[in-house]
Amino acid sequence: MAPATAATARGTRQTSTMAKKSAKSELLLRILSTLILLPLVVYLLLERGTDGSYIRGLLIFATFMMGYEFARLANLQHATKGLFTAGTIAIIWWLFAINFPAGFVDGIKVAVIAGLTITAIGYVLRKSKLKWAGVGLIYICVPVFSAAWLAVQAELSIWLLWTFAVVWATDIGAFAVGKTVGGPKLAPKISPNKTWSGFVGGVLLAAGAGGSFGWYFGLYEPFYLAFGAGLLSVWAQSGDMLESRIKRHFGAKDSGYLIPGHGGILDRADGLLFAVPVVALVLGIVA
Repeated sequence: MAPATAATARGTRQTSTMAKKSAKSELLLRILSTLILLPLVVYLLLERGTDGSYIRGLLIFATFMMGYEFARLANLQHATKGLFTAGTIAIIWWLFAINFPAGFVDGIKVAVIAGLTITAIGYVLRKSKLKWAGVGLIYICVPVFSAAWLAVQAELSIWLLWTFAVVWATDIGAFAVGKTVGGPKLAPKISPNKTWSGFVGGVLLAAGAGGSFGWYFGLYEPFYLAFGAGLLSVWAQSGDMLESRIKRHFGAKDSGYLIPGHGGILDRADGLLFAVPVVALVLGIVA
């Protein structure tokens, strides 16, 4: 083997080894952050406080951080950033003020109407930043109010925990299987690191987590919960892809740096932002 060829081969092996070590390190960080966050969410849901005040406090913090991260991601400036910040503060105040489940449904309606109005004004005025502010208001506030609606009702709050478990299992399964097995890319133009093997791995682990959780807490038939968790995993991964598309549009890798192995709150909650409203809708229909 020629010296140049040998050096190239060594360089390729070193790069491959470093990539594998980096993937293992990131997977460990993801698992550790989940092991820290999940008990916190469990504690806040089970302890609840007055009318779910503990979990509501967590949602208020998450709303503020996601609002900040989205404004940073979309490069909102001047009056647009002020308007978006004002909307986030209004949502935070509303979460403090509302003490009954129906109020959160009203909050969803207000968030959607306000978001669509801001987006429409942005289109009319041809202000791209204003359009993104309206989109961000809906993207963040609808899931937050949906989560709050579930959290404040003792008989439904366990389903919020089930949703967290399913989505986090999806994330770990997709990352672990995708990095281990590799294979064809899922959507290379949107998220070049995601693979079909990871997609399937996320669905399977989510189904296992959803069915096991349901069996342990006696929520429903494990088979049906596993099937529902698999479908929810597909939907959650669509949310992950949407945020990847948004980040790619703005040329950003992460929305923030708060959570090791994930980036920001938006990076960690992208699947939840899609999944929680669906679970709330289904429970609102059948409960």
